[in-house]
Amino acid sequence: MLRFAIVLAAGLWAAACAARPPQAVAVPVPPPPDVSAADRLVDEGCYACLQEAFRIYEAVADTAKQFSTALLLAMREKELGLDAAPWVERARLLATPESTTYLDIVSAIPWTTVAVAADFEAPRPPVERVQEWQAFLARPGSNSLLDAYARQALTCSRPGGVPSLDDDPAGRAVLQYRLGICGIAQRARLDTVFAASPRFVEVGFFLARIEMVNGTAQQRISRALPLLTDAHAAIPNAPVITVTLANVWRARNEFARALTLYDEALMVRPTQRDALLGRAMTLTYLGRGEEAIATATKMIELGTWYLGDAYYWRAWNLYQRDQLEAAADDVVSAKQLQRSGALLTLSGMIAYDQMRRIDARRDFDAAKAMNPGTNCPAMWYLGLINLDERLAPAARDMFASAAACYTEAAATAREDMANLPPDLSPEALEQQRRDYERRIADNVRQEARSALNAALLSQQLADREAAERFARIALGHELTRERAQAVLERNVTTQ
Repeated sequence: MLRFAIVLAAGLWAAACAARPPQAVAVPVPPPPDVSAADRLVDEGCYACLQEAFRIYEAVADTAKQFSTALLLAMREKELGLDAAPWVERARLLATPESTTYLDIVSAIPWTTVAVAADFEAPRPPVERVQEWQAFLARPGSNSLLDAYARQALTCSRPGGVPSLDDDPAGRAVLQYRLGICGIAQRARLDTVFAASPRFVEVGFFLARIEMVNGTAQQRISRALPLLTDAHAAIPNAPVITVTLANVWRARNEFARALTLYDEALMVRPTQRDALLGRAMTLTYLGRGEEAIATATKMIELGTWYLGDAYYWRAWNLYQRDQLEAAADDVVSAKQLQRSGALLTLSGMIAYDQMRRIDARRDFDAAKAMNPGTNCPAMWYLGLINLDERLAPAARDMFASAAACYTEAAATAREDMANLPPDLSPEALEQQRRDYERRIADNVRQEARSALNAALLSQQLADREAAERFARIALGHELTRERAQAVLERNVTTQ
């Protein structure tokens, strides 16, 4: 009985507890979004700032500010080579009959690609339409940020157009930035914005582009690399930034890093031409010729942008595989689109191997004229052509020039190897040293071969002094040592 009573009492206590109403728990109410903070973010103007501001305006259902911020984001994405169309469409859903003109203006502003092939093409409006838009943006009372920014963007997109900030005495960062990217002369504005707003990482991208046109190659790369690295980390979906960073890694011969970034950009946009071109070049340097040929072929099939380069790199890789006819066809196509010493030299090499000496001489002469004193292969091949045609004095002189050229090339390679960037990764440093050592060895070997030919021809021309001088150069390489010694010995016996 006692046990039952205890159990019963416990049951009554539990029932009493269950019947007691739960006490209310106070749930903190989040503060309303700070619209003034969003306004400050818009004035600051960085890409992330504009995105954050749009979310605040959306939370408070401020459709007017959502509309203007969406169009500011669309213009920013055009500046960064992004799609931009989704932001225009979001603005379209928020537009009023009075604001639709802004949609036309922003849709017509071209993508700013800063020396990168355009990913998108906006149809160019007639001049009269542009003049109407400029008048609309400068109408009395048009003092909104959207008016000023669109006016700058529209003016800057026209040849020779330089917008003004006279109507913005507050010097808002977002407008300083837009003027700053209009031309290299406005660089100081970008520096000011970047120093004041660390979140404005896209400014670093544009500053890096400016850095890459001044100073020595190593100085340009050293200044641009950290800016590009930060910009890519913050905006990884912008192929323009990704490709520019990849180009810097390729310039440092860090081919694995470059290739990874080119592929990353192509994952976002499979037809991005700069990524395709960089990929074809990097694969060539890595000795992956078949993949380079496939990438160049894709560029050619796309039909626009860098077609001359695509034909050149495909021709080079085909030539390395002894596919002479296909390489010759690609060289012909490349010549219709561009002209360079490298292309003419490759064309001459293909023609020489196909025993088309007249064509080869024409190409090598033109290549040598474009780079006098530095196109060593053109001099070497011209020496061979002169030798084939039994033009001994001309052949001797050309081989002498080639020997001097290869001597200088080897010295330059040694100097470059001694001045490799100290911050290279261990793998890249080792790869670059191997590449330079191979390049030096190739130049030294060609120097000796050129000197030996010059020595033999000098001997044939009864010029014993020149024969000895060139033979002593050839004596320094094991490949030519024995024949150079024979020239010297014969010089002694014929004195």
